[in-house]
Amino acid sequence: MEISAACIILVPILLPVVTKLGVDPIHFGIIMCVNLAIGLITLRWVPALFVTCKMGGVTIEDTVKALWPFLLSLIVALLVLTYWPSLFCFMPRLFIR
Repeated sequence: MEISAACIILVPILLPVVTKLGVDPIHFGIIMCVNLAIGLITLRWVPALFVTCKMGGVTIEDTVKALWPFLLSLIVALLVLTYWPSLFCFMPRLFIR
């Protein structure tokens, strides 16, 4: 699913549940965006890979090989973000006040 469509559909459904569980809405938004970015570059979202390969003039195999470092870094960032939310949420909280 497209990232913007997923946000429009899923956020109104999941946000009340997440806030009832005590998760900060900003933290939830960041986690959701990173998860959707991971989903966009995995092989399940092949149309996006085909489009980028066609635009760049490269093969799908070369693109997938080049995506591994980015995928691993996104997964590590997601783990850090999930278990250390204050690291990522301090800057948005400065602008809210």
